[in-house]
Amino acid sequence: MTRIYIIATALLILTSCYNKRKDVAINTYQEADLSNASEDPLWERTGRGLHASFGSTDVRYSKYKVPMEIVVKDFELTAWKGERINTQIVLWTVSDIKQVECVWQPLVSENGDTISTTKINTRFVRYVIADKYGNGCGERTNDPTNAHLVADVLDQLPAMDMVAHTVRPVWVSFDVPEDVSPGKYTSSVKIYSKKNSPQELRLTLNVQNKQIPSCDQQKFHLNLRQNPLAIALWHDVKPWSEEHFKVMKPYMRLLAEAGQKSVSCLLYEGVNEDVTFNLPTSMIQWVRTSNGKWKFDYSVLEKWINFMQENGIDKHINLYSILPLNKQLFYRNEKDGQSNLISLKEDSELRREILKTYFANLRQFLADKGWMEKTSIVIEDKNQEDLSDFIYWMRKYEPDFKITLITKRYRPDLLDSVQHLGLSAQYISAESMLELLEVDDTKTSLTIDCSLERPNLFSFSSPAEATWFGWFAAAHGLDGLYYSGFNDWNANPLIDGRSIYAPAGANALVYPDCRSSIRFEKLKEGIQDYEKLNVLSKDFTSNDLEELAKIQARFTVHRMNDNEAEIVVKKGREIINKLSER
Repeated sequence: MTRIYIIATALLILTSCYNKRKDVAINTYQEADLSNASEDPLWERTGRGLHASFGSTDVRYSKYKVPMEIVVKDFELTAWKGERINTQIVLWTVSDIKQVECVWQPLVSENGDTISTTKINTRFVRYVIADKYGNGCGERTNDPTNAHLVADVLDQLPAMDMVAHTVRPVWVSFDVPEDVSPGKYTSSVKIYSKKNSPQELRLTLNVQNKQIPSCDQQKFHLNLRQNPLAIALWHDVKPWSEEHFKVMKPYMRLLAEAGQKSVSCLLYEGVNEDVTFNLPTSMIQWVRTSNGKWKFDYSVLEKWINFMQENGIDKHINLYSILPLNKQLFYRNEKDGQSNLISLKEDSELRREILKTYFANLRQFLADKGWMEKTSIVIEDKNQEDLSDFIYWMRKYEPDFKITLITKRYRPDLLDSVQHLGLSAQYISAESMLELLEVDDTKTSLTIDCSLERPNLFSFSSPAEATWFGWFAAAHGLDGLYYSGFNDWNANPLIDGRSIYAPAGANALVYPDCRSSIRFEKLKEGIQDYEKLNVLSKDFTSNDLEELAKIQARFTVHRMNDNEAEIVVKKGREIINKLSER
């Protein structure tokens, strides 16, 4: 009886100690809830308290299903100097739990070298409503039978509460310093919560004696199209005001740190009218004078490009596009300030004269700023019958402009006229790439759009598919990747990621208030792998090339199934890690 009393007293003392952690203010939004927790019978066999385990970054864990029955308390990662490496912790509980916190210890090597906890970024994974692929591109309805929750948003919070019978993944990123000594580093994380004993997980990080190039030195041409006005709308600030640029800075730094090379500039009203709710999207103001001539105000365009360059995105300038959306030109009358429009649908003398005047004036502005050499007009093949005419027109009247062609199909007839070609994965083959390599100075990018169910970057896509793109680019000799949706948010993106025009997540890789996503972090992993292969290629032997060729041959769209991306990326990384030990 005395022994039982002593044990009970000890437990009471321990519990009271756990309760002495300071209360943490948790200011966040109310997450979407499509509760069906009672459907998983494993909850009945799950013990009390908070459960914790290392998981896989290639899994989107369900919010309402027990994630695993065998826990993993020890985990090992391998990274280069300068690399960001990720892992995922999974938490689950059968009862309500307050104030779950993750507290890391510094990483310490066998020689006593340390990596500070400031290099460890812990973010709670949040759930957002998604749909299914369905018919892919094109208008769709938000069918409630297709609605489900997916783990995607990464939220920088000090702690979170957990509801009974739910799961909460935690995304952990380690930024390995460039000047760190190679070796084996160990750390541990304690997961605290109110009225529960802390859980401890242990991690080993193997730092190899290789270094990832810094973002500004990376070869991979990352081009994610930005929508600055969606940021103004979300933060309720006046477009292009000082406050607007202030709130945009964290987003663009996040983009620059991923290796972004291009600034997206909108030449006309209406390019993104479906997601910016009729805000004035053009960065150039068109003014028609009383005598019928045209004037152009480039002040916003100049501010935007300067801002992006100051934040590390300064290699290329992309202009969208040769004609406005629906070929309706909006302008302002100088005399009365009224807005008007002109239809440019017909290939008329009026349209030709307007475009000649516009692009000649724009060219002079860009040349005066010293930006012409890194500027290209983006032409997309949404209207195939106009494609050749547009390119011919630009080559005839404005040959100094470079052309970026974004196309879903391979167009060998246009290769000599473009400087950068974005091509969908299903149209990339060994034969087409050999032909492209014969064209001098043509850069090639993988274009990701909603025409493919997988691989893709939808919020419900397998996370490994985002990493797969970097490997695909390396395997096929591509220079980079183009994706049109960095932050084209809908009205309520933190709750519901569905769109009326494409599958969920197709319009945005990041979330408001500069929240990253699982997809964005996994995409960056693939870019790092691309850079690793480029560094290692200088010392490849014939045996290395043969081994690598076998795995790279598997990076084709036609082999893709539910877990193919995860399998081939894992095998590819095993080869990289082995070669990096030399």
